[in-house]
Amino acid sequence: MMERFVRAAAEKEDVAQLLLLLGDDAKYGRKHIRSIAQFAAESSASVSGTGHFERLILPLLKLLTSPGFTNSPLTACSTKVYATLSEVEGLQGYLIDRLKELVLASEGRSSPSQAQQAELEPAVEAAQTVSAYFLQSCMLFRDKVHQDRMQQHVRDLANLVDQCVTDLRPPGHLVRRLQGPLEILLRMVGLADEAEARFSKQQQQLAQKSAAPSTVTHVKRRSQGPLEVLLRLLGLANEADASFSKQQQNQAGPSSTPIAALPDLGVPEDGPGHLSETGEPRHDNDFEDFRAILVAPTPAEVLSNRDPFLPANVRPGLPGSQHHLPRGTVDRHLDVHFRLLRQDLMGPLHDKTDGAGVNQVDVIHYDDVRVESVKGNAHGACFVLSFKELSGVGKGKQRRLEFWENSSRLEFGSLVCILRAGVGAGNALGLVFATVTERDPKQLAESRPCIGVRLCNSRDEHSAGEFIAALQSRNQTGGGQADSGAILVEASGSFFSYEPTLKALQRLTEGNFPFSRYICRQPNDGEVNVSAPAYLTGTTSYDLSFLAGGSTGVTEQSRRELENVPVGRQGGFPTGLLVKTTSLDEPQARALAAALTEELVLIQGPPGTGKTFLGIKIVQALLRNSGSAPRGRVAPLAGTKPALGPILCVCYTNHALDQFLEGLLKAGVQKLVRVGGRSKCEALAPFNLHELRRNAGSKAREQSRKEAECLGQIRRYEESFAQTSALSARAFLHWSDVSDLIEMEAPGLYTSLSRGAADEDSEGFITEGHFWDRWLVNPGQKRAAVRAPRKEPDLVKPNPFAILGGLGECGLLKGEENVHVEGAADAAEVGEKMQAMRLKGVSGVGEHGSGGSTGPRAKGDPSKKRVKKPLSNRPVEVLLRERDAWSLSMRERRKLHDRWQQERLRVGREQLLAGIRRYEELRHELRQTWDLTDLRILQGARIVGMTTTGVAKQQQLIQALGPRVIVVEEAAEVLEAHVLTSLSSRTEHVILIGDQEQLRPKTEVYELSVASRRGYNLDVSLFERLIADVNFPVYTLTTQRRMAPAISNLVRQTVYPTLKDAPNVMRYGPVPGMFHNLFFWDHDHAERSRDAESISFANRAEAEMVVGLVAYLLRQGKAVGEITVLTPYLGQLRLLRELLSKQVVVQTEERDAEALQKAEEAAEARAGAEGEGKAPPEEPVWGAVVKRTTAKESVRLATVDNFQGEESDVVIISLVRNNERGSVGFVKEKNRANVLLSRAKKGMYLVGNAATLGANPSAKMWPQVLRLIADGDGVGPALPVVCQNHPETKTLIKEAKDFQELVGDGGCSLKCEFRLPCGHDCPRRCHVDDPQHVSVHCPKPCLRLRQVTECPHQHPCPRLCGDECGLCHVSLPEVPLPCGHVARGVRCAVAQTPEAIDCRELVAGAKVGHCGHDLPPIACAEVQKLKTDPSLCPAICGASLECGHECGEPCGRCLNRTLRNPQTPRDADAPLPQRSNHGTCKKPCGRTFACGHFCKRLCHAGTECGPCPETCIVKCAHSACGQKCATPCAPCAETCQWACSHRGACTAPCGAPCDRLPCDARCERALDCGHRCPGLCGEDCPEGRVACRDCSVKNDHVVDLVMMTSLGEHDPEEEPLITLSCGHPYTVSTLDGHLGLETVYERSSAGGAEAERGEWLGVKPLSDMFQNVKGCPDCRAPISGVKRYGRISKKALVDQAQRQFIQNSQRQLANVFDRVGTVREEVNGVVARGEAPAPATSQVLSARLDRLFADFETIARECARPPTVKVYEATLASIKRAAMHEAEGGNEEGLLLARAKGLAVPPPDVSASCEALIGLGEIAELAMRLAAHAVVHRPTAGPGRGKMGDPKDDADQRYKSAFQSAASYFSGAARLARGRKNHWTEARTDLASARLLVAWVRCTGAIVGAGRKPATDLEGQLAALAEARELSARVAVHEMRSVSENAALGGAARELLDETIPKLVEAAREGWRAEVTLEEKRAVMEAMGFRARHWYVCPNGHPYAIGECGGAMQESVCYECGARVGGRNHQLTAGNQAWHETAGVA
Repeated sequence: MMERFVRAAAEKEDVAQLLLLLGDDAKYGRKHIRSIAQFAAESSASVSGTGHFERLILPLLKLLTSPGFTNSPLTACSTKVYATLSEVEGLQGYLIDRLKELVLASEGRSSPSQAQQAELEPAVEAAQTVSAYFLQSCMLFRDKVHQDRMQQHVRDLANLVDQCVTDLRPPGHLVRRLQGPLEILLRMVGLADEAEARFSKQQQQLAQKSAAPSTVTHVKRRSQGPLEVLLRLLGLANEADASFSKQQQNQAGPSSTPIAALPDLGVPEDGPGHLSETGEPRHDNDFEDFRAILVAPTPAEVLSNRDPFLPANVRPGLPGSQHHLPRGTVDRHLDVHFRLLRQDLMGPLHDKTDGAGVNQVDVIHYDDVRVESVKGNAHGACFVLSFKELSGVGKGKQRRLEFWENSSRLEFGSLVCILRAGVGAGNALGLVFATVTERDPKQLAESRPCIGVRLCNSRDEHSAGEFIAALQSRNQTGGGQADSGAILVEASGSFFSYEPTLKALQRLTEGNFPFSRYICRQPNDGEVNVSAPAYLTGTTSYDLSFLAGGSTGVTEQSRRELENVPVGRQGGFPTGLLVKTTSLDEPQARALAAALTEELVLIQGPPGTGKTFLGIKIVQALLRNSGSAPRGRVAPLAGTKPALGPILCVCYTNHALDQFLEGLLKAGVQKLVRVGGRSKCEALAPFNLHELRRNAGSKAREQSRKEAECLGQIRRYEESFAQTSALSARAFLHWSDVSDLIEMEAPGLYTSLSRGAADEDSEGFITEGHFWDRWLVNPGQKRAAVRAPRKEPDLVKPNPFAILGGLGECGLLKGEENVHVEGAADAAEVGEKMQAMRLKGVSGVGEHGSGGSTGPRAKGDPSKKRVKKPLSNRPVEVLLRERDAWSLSMRERRKLHDRWQQERLRVGREQLLAGIRRYEELRHELRQTWDLTDLRILQGARIVGMTTTGVAKQQQLIQALGPRVIVVEEAAEVLEAHVLTSLSSRTEHVILIGDQEQLRPKTEVYELSVASRRGYNLDVSLFERLIADVNFPVYTLTTQRRMAPAISNLVRQTVYPTLKDAPNVMRYGPVPGMFHNLFFWDHDHAERSRDAESISFANRAEAEMVVGLVAYLLRQGKAVGEITVLTPYLGQLRLLRELLSKQVVVQTEERDAEALQKAEEAAEARAGAEGEGKAPPEEPVWGAVVKRTTAKESVRLATVDNFQGEESDVVIISLVRNNERGSVGFVKEKNRANVLLSRAKKGMYLVGNAATLGANPSAKMWPQVLRLIADGDGVGPALPVVCQNHPETKTLIKEAKDFQELVGDGGCSLKCEFRLPCGHDCPRRCHVDDPQHVSVHCPKPCLRLRQVTECPHQHPCPRLCGDECGLCHVSLPEVPLPCGHVARGVRCAVAQTPEAIDCRELVAGAKVGHCGHDLPPIACAEVQKLKTDPSLCPAICGASLECGHECGEPCGRCLNRTLRNPQTPRDADAPLPQRSNHGTCKKPCGRTFACGHFCKRLCHAGTECGPCPETCIVKCAHSACGQKCATPCAPCAETCQWACSHRGACTAPCGAPCDRLPCDARCERALDCGHRCPGLCGEDCPEGRVACRDCSVKNDHVVDLVMMTSLGEHDPEEEPLITLSCGHPYTVSTLDGHLGLETVYERSSAGGAEAERGEWLGVKPLSDMFQNVKGCPDCRAPISGVKRYGRISKKALVDQAQRQFIQNSQRQLANVFDRVGTVREEVNGVVARGEAPAPATSQVLSARLDRLFADFETIARECARPPTVKVYEATLASIKRAAMHEAEGGNEEGLLLARAKGLAVPPPDVSASCEALIGLGEIAELAMRLAAHAVVHRPTAGPGRGKMGDPKDDADQRYKSAFQSAASYFSGAARLARGRKNHWTEARTDLASARLLVAWVRCTGAIVGAGRKPATDLEGQLAALAEARELSARVAVHEMRSVSENAALGGAARELLDETIPKLVEAAREGWRAEVTLEEKRAVMEAMGFRARHWYVCPNGHPYAIGECGGAMQESVCYECGARVGGRNHQLTAGNQAWHETAGVA
């Protein structure tokens, strides 16, 4: 099995998938490896032989040391595998022993033949494999390096290798494969001396063996590479230095100067870390080892006043070259470049901050910073920060959005610093550094802009946590008003480009640093001998015939020589043949030869010499001669082409990379990959890695599994971050936030608080607020300031940090914060005024269910029992032991809340930081997994193109790819650190192409550049340093093909003395219009100094001169070619862009545009800052090229530094500087001047001050340049130009205005003599841009006449001659129209077609023919249009919609909508269809709520209106409700105020329907106006004059809806008026009929004067159906407050309260039942696990069951007294009380019956009570199952433990009592439902009872099966099952009976139903819920007289029927649950639907 596993692993081609399998903890791969290794180690002493070693161990180690394994991006997986082997004791000894046996077995085979050589390779390869394994293990686990046992193992291994080489004498390539790992190992374990002695001995042996010196040199080079690897890794630097120096001396020969001759200046006085002058580090980020330094700054570092340690980058021996590391070492080299490059990042930041905080100079900062939330994105966990809106951005969100979209502020990757207010230099916790990882302009445009940042330093989690907690504490205080006191400073916008490079430098070691013998070479090491690339052999040859192309001049012999060019040996390259047969010149051919035969080559290409062209040819040659190697082979076979793999092409800029790759693409290279997303080349878009990744196809199974696993965990962490953010933002905790904490810390308080949910008000209604809020503050106080409106979740909610799983003990934050909450004292003061109330105790279920838990109400009558207000202030420790939470004072409650809040925040911060760590790990693992796809894509390519920044970012990917060949373009413009990070451990060939005489790499800090002369020289590239300091051979190209000879002479005489001109440049002609091709236009206009408002130097007069010259050249025509304007300064660039853009299209370089924007923003910051600061040093602008070619006349505009590598036909240079000091800025630098003068091809014109340039002693090149230009008469104050038409005319231009005055048209000042085709003379001066005068516009008056057909009147043309005459626009007085009308003022051209003129005469009485609508007076033309197109009809449609409203859209719009319908017929001959598509109804809904209000929302037919949003109308003389209508309100219990002298007073309570008779007499009182009140006796008189017929302003209001009599016409003496609360008066008869007064009162029909209307005799019983509040006949406002209709309106109000009460009860029940479902799942899980639950689990479940039990009991108790019952009881009590006073000896009972005759006894609603009882039963059932489970898994009986049935057994008692309680609750619910005939509920109870019985049987069976109870009750169990079957059988019967209750059945139907039900019962018994047949259903339905479509179900699923047509025309309530049923206008009320059970019955 072990052998199969190893064989399968070794044969797996995809090593990445194997790593994923081995890294998965759930798999068994590493277990197999451990088993194999343990078996080998344990059998080492007892079993001999190498069979097991060769079959298992050696293949396994070979796999583990393969490059694909060790260099894979999946570093975490490979480390796990090595860790598994390192844990096996004795494995290293086993490997040494078996290797010794293998070597001894091969002895005696000296001088092997070729046939025997294959037998020797296993022993040698075994030694190499074991050595590589030891080396990799030591590198991963350095703590085991210096163990004595490890030293002995390495020493034994070295002896074995020596014996192998000495005795077996293997071939040279095998010896070389042994050298590397072993030499490194010896030094790593502290055996440097032995390593040196061994190396010297082997070199002597190899030298004696080999006769070819080149072979010895090659071996020395290959062995020296490994010898340099890790020599100084662990403190062995001295031995390594000695070894390195000795070997360099041997290689250089006796003539070279030894490195020891250089003076040793020693360690610097103020070194890094503990080597500083004080002996202590400068700050917490100052270390001797640069790899320990954090890339991002730390707070202490920024606030430190000491300068950092900066080593000089100069030759050893010069001042400033002191360093604490030995010279010539890799670590010293990396240390220097790391520290200098990091200072280039940190320098600007030090300028922005000082010891006190922020330096206001040139700083962009943001105020009032707050932490809003934590979230995750692709870059890791980030904190969302908000800050104060910026001033000056502009008002309005759109303006802010435009600003942030165009701004470079807070760009992605920028480094930001967050500073807390009030923190000085001594407190480093005041600063936190982060990078911007999320920037959305839409979020930044909000009133509080937001960004996402990621913390930089992982080691600073404690400080970051404390800082974030301080910011969050301000959130806790409601910090939306006060300033947070924190600011955010944008520290560095380029941090993202520095960070990957710096981190990559830290990862470099001597083990993965190739070519160290060249790169770390010292100046006096002697001549450099460059070896051939390692992949070449002596017989390797290349085919270079492609360079000759298809040339016919190449002989066959020459072509054969080109097809077999030897590159593996020196002196065989045919350079002359290449020059003869190809387009290469001799320097290019020599450079090509060196690039193919030397492992490190430098190619210098001066301007225009074609270095990019040559680079492409070199890459082509390598690609055409690259082969493929067999799997597992390292060295190439003799005669074969090397397998180069992908070639890595590196450029500094994206623009240069695009150019290089595009050149390869044009050369035919297709398999290339462009890495990076900033490419602007469309041709490379299909080759971008992002695009190739999308089309990469399916991934391997293990990779997909790993990605899914990581993504799943990432999503869960992101959800946890969201929950944590919500918790941190709250000022007051929610119950769900703290309930688990209270449950653990104070169980007594938890029980008391949780039962507080049952609190009710004095009228029995549940209060609106949550009990937790009521515990914290006064219930009567508004809680808007406490918490926002929310939907409170379940009482018990999972811990929001649960996803962080066990991370709460990370210990990152220690101590607690005192988070003070503003307003807490006020809340406590208010809360102490609350009455302490206790809740009646409720018995629970379970172990903790007994006892009298207390709540917020005392036992008994709450109105009579009051508890003294608590004022105590006890310690927290005492409070935590308290059991009654409601007895605590408000101070004590706040004290507890603060403690719990602090604890929750503390734990939350710890878990959050731990969660962030894990989230970052998951993101890293996910990126590694994604890298596998990228690696697969790159491995399949032939060319991989990246920028230097991209290489640094993708270090792991580059290491895994292991490119053998790297080509670096622009190498002289790239920092050496960037080139170093482009190399990998497997790099064997590097080609650097550049020019050290052009621009150096840029630095942000001027002091680090060469120009500062500080000695740091960071901007010296590797290319330049190797040439200047090491005398490295360089191959220079000498023939330029760009510049005209006069221009090239400037750089040839000053920079490139060997530069030659190609023949093509000799053929350049003069620049059109210019007298000179090269000229220096000298002027004396002074420059503008740089100040706070400017961004750089500028010269406006010079800019105007340049603009004039550009305009002049553009007028010379296309022959001029491309024009480019260059300037060194950004300020001049901005000025030129401003001036040029007014005349031509300006193409600005992208990097220039970005830099310009950043500089402008920085200038704004400087101008707005207080005080003045030192301006930064002069520096150029950097950027990439973006070309715009949308306009013909365009000019390129760029800074000098951003134009390197570019060229242009004509270049105009604005030099800007002119001052008395002779200061020329950085233009004095030779490199920059070289670039400046070498961009032009045909013409170059410099504009500036020659005296300033020549006076600067530092600008040594410029005097020579000026002299060379002056020799050609090219310097002067006037620019000579010539006219192309008059060559003899020369014009001198001295100022910018001269261009317009003297040569404004591009020629000369003479007048153009050309005659235009119109006969006029050309109006322009002499010009050359339009010789045929095609575009010349004649300005003379037009003399042409139009044709008679165009203008019958022959009006003269009023336009200019150069314009088109066009149509005649002369107005005519009158034009007759076809319709008969006359049009006036019509233009002549329009009058030619009178039928096209719209007649504007108005036409009255028009009608639309299609729809028949009458139109108002409209224009005649509109009438004609409507005749042909009825869809233009503007009349209102008015069609009836399905919702019942009339369509309010225009008729034509509805017709158009109908015609656009695809289903509308399209036949052209058919008549237009009728309008059928009216769109969405736009009218108000208008449906009336039960309260009488009507819905004001837009029509929403088919959906529920929702709760009424209006204020409750319940109002009486005593009080008003004041709440929303949807909130139940208590009826008023005061005495009714309706009384008069005729009928007496109403004795019912004010909130109950009135019991007195109405009075019809008119009121005797007078109104305010003096007239008699028109109202009734006993009613309130109307206010004002609304009802007075004499004074009202609305006398036309109709008051009698029968006779249609108005207020002015009506006589109140005939019939009084009643004025409603809305102000509308109506007659008594009108409102009596409207409200149906006679339905509640009895009235006579004859007798006396009252016979016309009858006399009121008594009250009628009220209906038990729900009534709605009716509204005003006019405005539909609810009618209330009219005493006459109190019996009707109050009944409706009581019904409304009852409905609301039922809905609230249902919501509460649904909530509690949801929680029951959750607990049921937990109980099922406990039972399913089949083991005893943990005590904590049992306690939690029991506590939850207790809470659920209390909740159900509360609901049941509340449902016992709904509003109708309250009103009934209050009314009956009033009647009895009145009867007791009035019955003085009479019949009290008779009086009582007489007064109660009209009192309606409401049917009690038992639905909610039954549901609550069912819930109680389900809780008891769950308790029974838990108790039974405890019995089954109870420990074996022992001392003190009772047996089953023993009274001591609590579980047994609980099991039995819970079953009995559940059965009791279910039977009680069934009795209630049966008494009310609530058959649906009865069915539920029967099902619940059946489930309980089945559960009891199962529990009993489990107990018996476990041996806890004897099997003696089998008959009882069978009886229980039979009863369950019987109960289940009844359900169908209950359902059918419920249907019958909701339908009006006749006698025959009722009899048929009675006959059917027994059959259903019998059928159900037989089948236990057998289905009722369709025939049975049809018989029942037909007997009821309803068809299938008549049946519907309410929102709760209860069926009901609608008679007649079956359509819904009115609303009612469900008989079962009280829900709204029915509908209006044949539309069902929302939530109702057809009953699908009746489908198919009719």
